Amino acid sequence: MEFNATFIVSAISFVIFTVIMNAVFYRPIERIVNERQKFIDDAYSDAKNSNEKADGLIQDKEYRLAETDKTTKNIMTEIVTSANKMRDEKISEARNSAKSRIDEAKLSLSHEKNNMTDRINAVTVELAESISSKILGENVKISDGELISRVIK
Repeated sequence: MEFNATFIVSAISFVIFTVIMNAVFYRPIERIVNERQKFIDDAYSDAKNSNEKADGLIQDKEYRLAETDKTTKNIMTEIVTSANKMRDEKISEARNSAKSRIDEAKLSLSHEKNNMTDRINAVTVELAESISSKILGENVKISDGELISRVIK
């Protein structure tokens, strides 16, 4: 193989062509590729940060929902307890009122019974005196009300 001037001219042409192509074509493409890679990296980083923020917001939301649920359950428990307490108080008041009325009614009936017993005894004494007067023909007074009470009972 021989080396002649054509080979040297071809080698120099190739080097000049490579330098020109590098300056005109490869460097701008490399710059564009680097810019796009930087844009992609930045977008990926932003997306990752946004995703982390979204995850944080979701966790915060779930925490707040859990806290709200706890608070709601506590409030409901307090309301139910309060309602049960009020119900028990009302029932107690109603029972006490009913017992008081029953006691008053019993006392009233007892007084009426005593009054009726006294009236019956008085009427019985009058009838006994009237019957005795008619049978015996003389006016008889019965002074022993106890005897009449025993007979009635």
